[in-house]
Amino acid sequence: MAAMPAACVPYAAVDARISWAAAILEGEFDASERELRQGVPAGEKGLRPCTSKIEAVMASRKANFEALAGLFESGVLGEGNDARVHVFEGIQAISAKELEEARALAEQENRDRDRLVREVAEAKSLQGDRNLTKIREALGHVMWDQARASWKVQDPDGRWVQRGSGSGAR
Repeated sequence: MAAMPAACVPYAAVDARISWAAAILEGEFDASERELRQGVPAGEKGLRPCTSKIEAVMASRKANFEALAGLFESGVLGEGNDARVHVFEGIQAISAKELEEARALAEQENRDRDRLVREVAEAKSLQGDRNLTKIREALGHVMWDQARASWKVQDPDGRWVQRGSGSGAR
């Protein structure tokens, strides 16, 4: 089997979390564990098939990552427990123009995440609201796990905490 495209490698954790969710929440997906892992060689984690649409979403996210990371570091953005980027309006350290740019970047990232969820569902033939919800939850876990220690994250109870402040795992 061909090697996984480089664009898909950083997001292999999404696929691993989908499988994890299926195993832990037995019956919550409308698909079986075998179906979730379809096309993924034994012992390998990754988005398979990694379609051109998934690669395009990944490329868009990669293009914006450094700008987003800076805004997460400064506390302007936070990683929500809904797998969405949230903007904190009350930050004094940035100008109105910078805040507008932060909003635009957050909106783009959230559109990309929505597209990623839909494309993963399509690639794995997992349609239906329940499956989309579970894929979004898996993405949310991945984003929480990948958040840097200084970033704001929303815990499962809706409280905003700094990732490295003993906030624990999701």
